[in-house]
Amino acid sequence: MEKRKLRKLPFIQAKEEDIELAERGGTLEWIIRAEYVREIPGCLAVYLYCREDLLTGNRTARFRIFLEYGDYISQKSNGGWSKAALENLVYPSKKENCISADAETEKRICRWMGNPAGKNAAEAISFFQEKVREVRLARRYEKRAKEIDRMMGKVGKIPRRFEKWIDQEFMPGSRYFFYRYGTKKEQEGVCSRCRSRIKIDRKLVRYGKKVTCPVCGKELTALSEKKMPRRICDQDTAVLFQKTEDGLVLRFFVITKTYGKNDFIGAVSLREYARLFFENGSWIRYEFCYSAYYNGMIWKKETYTKNTRYVVPCPVGLKYALKDTPFIYSGLEAMITGDGKEMLDVVGYLETFRKWNGLEKLAKCGFRNLVFEAMHKGTERFEQITDKEKTEMHGFLKISRGMLRVLPRMAVTIEVLGFVQQYCVADKEKDWGAVRDWILVGQGEWRIQNYLGIIPLRKIADYVKARLESMENGYAKSGFIRSYFDYLGWCRKLRYDLRDQYYAFPKDFAKEHDRVMKEYEAYQVKEKERERRACWLMATRRLRRLIPRIGEIKNEKFQIIVPPNAGTISREGKIQHHCVASYIPHVAKGKSLILFLRQNEDPGKPFRTLEWKNGKFKQCQGKGNCAENGEEITDFLEYAAAKLTKRLETKKAA
Repeated sequence: MEKRKLRKLPFIQAKEEDIELAERGGTLEWIIRAEYVREIPGCLAVYLYCREDLLTGNRTARFRIFLEYGDYISQKSNGGWSKAALENLVYPSKKENCISADAETEKRICRWMGNPAGKNAAEAISFFQEKVREVRLARRYEKRAKEIDRMMGKVGKIPRRFEKWIDQEFMPGSRYFFYRYGTKKEQEGVCSRCRSRIKIDRKLVRYGKKVTCPVCGKELTALSEKKMPRRICDQDTAVLFQKTEDGLVLRFFVITKTYGKNDFIGAVSLREYARLFFENGSWIRYEFCYSAYYNGMIWKKETYTKNTRYVVPCPVGLKYALKDTPFIYSGLEAMITGDGKEMLDVVGYLETFRKWNGLEKLAKCGFRNLVFEAMHKGTERFEQITDKEKTEMHGFLKISRGMLRVLPRMAVTIEVLGFVQQYCVADKEKDWGAVRDWILVGQGEWRIQNYLGIIPLRKIADYVKARLESMENGYAKSGFIRSYFDYLGWCRKLRYDLRDQYYAFPKDFAKEHDRVMKEYEAYQVKEKERERRACWLMATRRLRRLIPRIGEIKNEKFQIIVPPNAGTISREGKIQHHCVASYIPHVAKGKSLILFLRQNEDPGKPFRTLEWKNGKFKQCQGKGNCAENGEEITDFLEYAAAKLTKRLETKKAA
């Protein structure tokens, strides 16, 4: 369709007979007219007039449809183009409510359509458009299929080593020792992993318990032939890395191992459900799913492919697949344990590495928890607490070489790393064993950082460890650690000398904890009162400075009064039954200003309480937080706001 030519064609106005037809009423809602487009051979223009438009005097067609052999396009009266079919243009009306304007239109449309038997003009147009859409859809799917076939042609065969890995290493929980009950000292059976007939001491064999195969040395689950279910089906997901001519492909499989009473070896089936191609710096995702168009399973391009996050990565061919990609030095191979059960978000790992290449060092040195934190919580904090310029691991982590040697890799989190870094700076003794002990027994309590350099870490670790060993309940253990550091915090606030062993490590902890807690509560009460007095004094000083600045603001009925002190504001709140006293800290800090609105006839009686903030009155509250103010009060507040703004700005400028 040549839109440029079609756009120049004017919309044909409805005729008088069309208006007469609209006035007859009935079920008629749309009137159809058809004209040949002389400028374009073989093109037919179908005009759709809405009955409502014609009754209101609008003779312009709401839509027109241009029909060519094998194609069509619709245009709105405002010039917009659409590929919508007739039934969609006239919605919510039905095509049965569309009628030809005259017999000539009916004849012209049906002749152009090839005289479809038994169809009127509207049905003929819909029939033609449906056939066109089928052709369009077929072309679209053909184009899509060619692109998919091109991508899938890049994928090689499944390597035999992958199948061997599935058989020997994948799903360690799906390894069984199938045996029969016997009276002999040794139970004879079959190892599903190495397929050997083996004998195991009868005393060691219990149904559902673990045993070790004497041939392959792997751990097996013992199952008797008599008790075992008819069918055992174990399932898990794995990902295979393969190189392509343009980059990398990740192939995701659902792997099923099935065993039966007559099949102890087991049958393995692979179902590939997703492929992720990495090309030109981006991921292209395909999912193997059902298509109604093809009535079968096909590869379909998706913006998001499900079940591709946590899978078991296969080490087979990994290094070769990552070669010549940005991930060659990602350290991903270090995250694959090789036991066939460790699940990993491989795409998340690779994308995190692209953002921060320090991930490689963490992975290769065994700091798996730090790797997972970087993947899930972001790399911004890691960039702050590490030194990317350092090549050696201890320098990269900003810790000492000795600390790196004793650090328990799997127990290290970002909080642990922060604690170790601080210890390396604060404590001169450098007791690495104490650091290790605290990481293992501290249960994530990092308030200990507040006491480094004050209390020896070794003594804290030994004291806590000894207490925990005497406890059996896990909740009691975690509760003790929290209580102990609460106690140390109170002692510090009360200015106890924590270098003194008597205070740092009390023999009767419960008794000393309760005593110090009561003392701290009394201290808090005094501290709050001291803070309140200081706040009120500061607020009073500010109010007294403002009294001469603001001066007198009044009219014949009302006046503004600046409170002389904070106590006056508090009394105002008690009399008026509102919470203006809570605004005294705001007054002290200069965030807002509390003023009183009084009536001239009785200036000593509370009337309204005002809050001045950001150059305007934010609140005007009466007794019981009443905010209903009359026109007189509103007018006076506008007058007072102008005066107040001018005087405060003048004083600031001066």
